[in-house]
Amino acid sequence: ENLDLGDVTITGPASYKVGEVFDASKYSATSSKVKNLAVFAALQNEKGEVLSSSEDPKSVTLEKGKVYRRVISLRIGKASDYYIGDVDSVKFNKLVYDDVDGENPGDYTYDFGVDKNSLIIIETFNYYSATDSICYLPGEVKPGVITVTGKEGWNAAGKFDPQFTATCTKGYQMSVHTYLFKKGEEDPVYNSAKPKDFTLEEGEEYTVNVGVYFKGSDLDYDHCCFGNVDAFVMNGESVKWWLSEEQNRCECEYEFTAEKAKEVEKPAPEDPDPKPADPKTADPAPKTPAVEDPKKEEPKQEVTPEQKPAVSVVDKTVKGKKGKKIKGAITVNDAKGKVTYKIVSAKQKKNFKINNKGVITLKKNLKKGTYKVKVQVSYKDKNTKKKVSKKVTVKITVK
Repeated sequence: ENLDLGDVTITGPASYKVGEVFDASKYSATSSKVKNLAVFAALQNEKGEVLSSSEDPKSVTLEKGKVYRRVISLRIGKASDYYIGDVDSVKFNKLVYDDVDGENPGDYTYDFGVDKNSLIIIETFNYYSATDSICYLPGEVKPGVITVTGKEGWNAAGKFDPQFTATCTKGYQMSVHTYLFKKGEEDPVYNSAKPKDFTLEEGEEYTVNVGVYFKGSDLDYDHCCFGNVDAFVMNGESVKWWLSEEQNRCECEYEFTAEKAKEVEKPAPEDPDPKPADPKTADPAPKTPAVEDPKKEEPKQEVTPEQKPAVSVVDKTVKGKKGKKIKGAITVNDAKGKVTYKIVSAKQKKNFKINNKGVITLKKNLKKGTYKVKVQVSYKDKNTKKKVSKKVTVKITVK
């Protein structure tokens, strides 16, 4: 008999400290449609040999430097009389897991056992210095204050050679990835991941994108996401920052115009036998500069208020399907800089993604219904150097 599970929720330890004991009894699961959902948990070594499990619990202390595999298996009842039908969603400690055979599965996935009589999650556990824990992926890491130092401007006819370094107050190792964009072009002219010599052109405007990742000798930055960031300091100045859609990159941008390289003036040769100056031809003594009246007011500078871009959102409800993309929901008019899009609501970030072209992607495990997604549209005006931003709400109906 096939039974639908609906929404599945699993709870249990996501990571372990070195020296902690694996306890299979700490894992549990519930289903929105089935009451007798049984959980089987096991810890294996790198070869797949069972060290401890729900059926045969043993005291196993996790050690640094060893590789483990954690297995979570869900079954309907203790017997194999039932088979799993439809599964609407799977969450492990509030983290969404994708069907490994579905469209575009992420890092967190589940599979089905033989004859689909069980739902299985198998993950490899390693030690990560960033979180000082043994786990599948480190998850969110809070860096404190991020500090980046390096050159910010370059002269024309010179090679673009960013040498940025990054540190954080929590002491994690960090790496910097840099893109250089030419005004009006979407593709970067320089990518530090694949560095090639690029010569700047006089008078051209450029945008530098500086991205910071977690990195360690045992840590792949793609698997380490940012938690709360206290501040982003660029060459001693606190700047605005944002996180990438995958939450694994903290970045900022600034613009500059390539100026003509300045020629270094050569000093005049010294006279080996200097003669005293002739008082008749000597330069007169410098005049004492006039003291300005402190009561005299300087002309007030006009302050231009922050502008809002001309943004239009389709007035009708946007319709979409799970796992599909929606184009044209947001239109920006007369942008005078590179436009960025950011979903404001942390809750909606779990359900939707938006790229740098304003294309919205719906997660495939979305429930049917209508969602209001608030998006911040921003760009830095090339002329005024001021940030231009506006928040808009897109109404999306999922079928």
